Amino acid sequence: MSASSVDRVYETVKDLAVGFRIQPGSRINEVSLARELGASRTPLREALNRLVAENLLSFEKGRGFFCRALDPQEIADLYELRHVIEEAAVRRVARLKPVHELEQLLGFLEETGPDAGNRSVEELTTLDEHFHETLVGLSGNAEMTRTLRGVNERIRFVRWVDMRNRRRETQGEHHALIEALIARIPP
Repeated sequence: MSASSVDRVYETVKDLAVGFRIQPGSRINEVSLARELGASRTPLREALNRLVAENLLSFEKGRGFFCRALDPQEIADLYELRHVIEEAAVRRVARLKPVHELEQLLGFLEETGPDAGNRSVEELTTLDEHFHETLVGLSGNAEMTRTLRGVNERIRFVRWVDMRNRRRETQGEHHALIEALIARIPP
């Protein structure tokens, strides 16, 4: 079993779990999934265990692996955590003042525009996550960035629901925040 084999299976199953293409709360049939992925059960099991550690799947002794359920309280908690991380990161960025990087991020916002265009909800969410993760990355705190990435993966499916309807509003908020940081106005 090669590391690349495990990584390929891991990424594929992670995409299935994050996008709830496996029914929320349903048991994962390892034999069927291994066959579908063209992989042996060993790399699949390793990938499933990694995803349990990341809270993207759950495991019940004697019953197996399950796709996580949509838990409204968990989603609310994750949104709150995301807010706290981003707020702390923005304060750090305001102190560090990485103007060139902020200007690049502003350029990214202008390139991707406020309109959804023909982009899928998945593409819009990816663009939005890129913005947030880049901004938090400018704080210089790798742990905040890593944690935000994990939170984004766990709430991605829920964010798809309103992404297209809020695109213009969120883009405007993002633009205003970056302009304020560049102007050194505390957010």
